[in-house]
Amino acid sequence: MSRTRRTFIFTLVGILVIVIANFVAIQFLTSLTRGRVINIISTVRNSTQESIVQWMENAQREAISWAESPAVISGAQQLAGLPPSQLANAPAQSALASTLSPLKMQDETVEYYLLGLDNTILFSSHDGTVGQPSPLQNQTEYSDLLFSGSSFISPPLEWQVDASSLPEAAILAGVPIINADDQQIAALVLAFDPLGEFSTILQNGHLLNTGETYAVNAGGVMASQSRFENQLRQLGLLEEERLSILTIAIRDPGFDLTALEVAVPLEPGPPTRMAASLLNEESGVDVDGYRDYRGVEVVGAWTWIDAYDFGLATELDKDEAFLNLTTMRTGFIVLGMISCLALIGTVVLTDAGEKRERQAQERYEQTVEGAMEAIISFDSQNIVTAWNR
Repeated sequence: MSRTRRTFIFTLVGILVIVIANFVAIQFLTSLTRGRVINIISTVRNSTQESIVQWMENAQREAISWAESPAVISGAQQLAGLPPSQLANAPAQSALASTLSPLKMQDETVEYYLLGLDNTILFSSHDGTVGQPSPLQNQTEYSDLLFSGSSFISPPLEWQVDASSLPEAAILAGVPIINADDQQIAALVLAFDPLGEFSTILQNGHLLNTGETYAVNAGGVMASQSRFENQLRQLGLLEEERLSILTIAIRDPGFDLTALEVAVPLEPGPPTRMAASLLNEESGVDVDGYRDYRGVEVVGAWTWIDAYDFGLATELDKDEAFLNLTTMRTGFIVLGMISCLALIGTVVLTDAGEKRERQAQERYEQTVEGAMEAIISFDSQNIVTAWNR
């Protein structure tokens, strides 16, 4: 095998080793980063879920506590037998207002409704509704539970108190009111504002600059407030006077809407990767990337909370999630290219040096052998080491 061929093979093997080493390093860093991203978004999702579940449990316990209050039971007994026309002026109204007034002093808006077994409002924190049919009649899933003797707490849903008011988002906690004879005489419903502590808990699940944690109901609609409401309005997905809660469908628009300079009309797309999973009441994690409701590629972790019939999702823009990996991958590629160039340069320079040495040796041998005089070389021991012809 010629020297040139050996040099070529050596260089090729060296470059291959560098490429393989860089590939292995990048794969290792990719795996490490994926694991880190999974851990971060899963941890945020899980901690938010724990806080939300605890809040829902506390809200339901609060409703139960009020429904078991002797003053509330007494007021319900006094009002339950009255015709609708006499309810508003009944003495029990002022007594119940005084009893339940601490609910209005909480940090978040809480409305309360005392309902008769025929779904008529016996007492309410909302003016002018006493004696009217309860808005719970439009929520038969929960009214059936309540008037069959079971407590419930709902996910955020539309709650319209009367025909003159606009629908609002509310989380309802309903509890039967039981008298001393263990018979249901009425029901108490507390309506919590989901833009209060419920949304605050979710906002604490924000990650870095682009991450958010939000609720999704069984219809695939956002059941909390989006972090990107202003952006959604600019994109034409949200009207100025509307909030994102119970308005934004979690659907894939098919492309990145944030890259558009002006809003464009959109046809409804399919549910996002996350929403499709939640609609099947599944939990999952995806760090390969999928488009969110803005069309931005994100990574996400989600879970379905079966007890409360809604899901939670934590999402983060993929570019931000893997920013460090992208930087390191670029660094390794550049370093690999520099290493390959350095190897090629070293081989070329070494080969050129050896070639010069061979040429010098050949010139020396030609000079010595061609001399007309005798040339003899000795070592330090005066031993002859070389001579010419």
